[in-house]
Amino acid sequence: MPITKSAKKSLRVSLRQQKENSRVRKLLKEAIRKSSKERLPEVFSAIDKAVKFGIIHRNKAARLKGRFATKFGVISKPGVPKKQSRTKKRTKK
Repeated sequence: MPITKSAKKSLRVSLRQQKENSRVRKLLKEAIRKSSKERLPEVFSAIDKAVKFGIIHRNKAARLKGRFATKFGVISKPGVPKKQSRTKKRTKK
């Protein structure tokens, strides 16, 4: 048990932060587990909140978001050419 006044306060703060971090971590895990194309905005939101609270690193968040976007067909896979539009490009003379 903490003895000094500052140690007692530090314990209170760390317990409060632990509770909030576990809530955000649980939200993130549930969002990832129940991910689908329709729930993609919710998943992205949960990932962004986890970054904001420092639960995961921003690079990991970017990697996760990219993988989900590719998995659910929001963006095309690398190396696969995109469909060309049928309109011709005009060139200036």
